[in-house]
Amino acid sequence: PGALLNSLQTWLMGVNKASGRTINIDGKTIRGSACQGRNGAHIVSAWVSAQNMVLGQVKVGEKSNEITAIPELLDSLDVKGDRITIDAKECQTDIAAKIREKGANYVLSVKENQPTLYRETTEYFDCVEQDWGRNPPTDVWRSGLEKDHGRRESREVLTEEDIGWLNGKEKWKDIRTIILYRRRCVENGKTTVDKRYYISNRALDAEEAAHIILGHRSIENRLHRFPDVCFGEDGCRARTNHAAENLNLMRKAALHLPRKTAVAEKRFSVQRKTFRATFSDDFLYHALFG
Repeated sequence: PGALLNSLQTWLMGVNKASGRTINIDGKTIRGSACQGRNGAHIVSAWVSAQNMVLGQVKVGEKSNEITAIPELLDSLDVKGDRITIDAKECQTDIAAKIREKGANYVLSVKENQPTLYRETTEYFDCVEQDWGRNPPTDVWRSGLEKDHGRRESREVLTEEDIGWLNGKEKWKDIRTIILYRRRCVENGKTTVDKRYYISNRALDAEEAAHIILGHRSIENRLHRFPDVCFGEDGCRARTNHAAENLNLMRKAALHLPRKTAVAEKRFSVQRKTFRATFSDDFLYHALFG
């Protein structure tokens, strides 16, 4: 799988590295590769949404987890100057230190698995909202009202860089900013509020933090979902040796190519492009070689 990934990257992207990328790291289990007594192959991917491309991936061992796989993945990549986003379950001091060791910056989601950090961050932003006039946050960003499928949504991001009061901050390598992301949704007359918290080693303004946080969702919407939607990945029973991992790589490459393939028609989906490539040799050649 490692050799196949290197070959695909050389072909699809070339060897030049763009600086300042936002790299989303997350894992997904290939359910069809499971069999009696063995879990399905769980793949952790490093995804760059701006390029619609996987930079690298590793398979999580049977007796391991994503926390141990992510440092291995980072060691295989050149991420100097990039921004790394990771979900809360992998928000660990060792992973933050590894990202900084590689010369990259982190934006990590914080939940109850880091109880002290989570409690102090939530309490701080609760106090800010109760005493906004005297102690406003460093920066605030608010979206406009978005309407879609009967829902009305608005988003708000608060950032704070004055965190000298934060207990245990020395454990988080170069931590500099705490972030609150809040989403309000009104649907069928019912209002729901979703709050999420993040930390970063960079001095992020609220608008930049909002773009990074919202961008992390692309790994779920545009990477994890499409191999199953377009190619039925979870129903594929290939599981011998490296078959599941190698086929997963090929499917991701096959999604990258149609996304960047230009067509005359408007709103021509990835599914329609992949279908056209199955019966049109000319279109297949166009997708593969431009």
